Amino acid sequence: MRVINSTKELPSVPAVYALYGGRGVTEYVAYVGVAKNLRQRAEQHLVKHNSSVTTGQAAVRLETQYLTKLKWWEEPGFSTRARLEAAELVASSLLKPTLVSRGNSRNDSRKLFSDRTFYESIRKLMANPSGVLVLSTTEERIQKLEDRMTALEEMISGKKKSKELKI
Repeated sequence: MRVINSTKELPSVPAVYALYGGRGVTEYVAYVGVAKNLRQRAEQHLVKHNSSVTTGQAAVRLETQYLTKLKWWEEPGFSTRARLEAAELVASSLLKPTLVSRGNSRNDSRKLFSDRTFYESIRKLMANPSGVLVLSTTEERIQKLEDRMTALEEMISGKKKSKELKI
């Protein structure tokens, strides 16, 4: 499994993905979705904030500042829309996200979802994510900035040697 820290490192491939909030025992699946291009879709959610689940166009929305990771799953068959949508249905049934996709699945996707062989193949696939994008919450980013500011202030005031500063 690939572990990355930037949306720029995400592959531009079709994928099923899950957005997580919390850490450790408080971790939960916030949202499950699909993407024809994972990098573009993740940037819609996390950078541009212009996806349907982040813009507040519904009664419930995704608060991206509380997200802690994005896991994704790739498979060559995800190049077909039916397989990708059916895999999203399987992922949602297994991960039970807090916010459920409002997209309407096509008939061929629902039919595949009902196919036991397909369901089991996606369940097995989901046991091993293709990768994870680790995200810092707003609070964590602020804490890091405060720690860096304190270190810089100490360095400027002569309390710390520049070699000790980890920026």
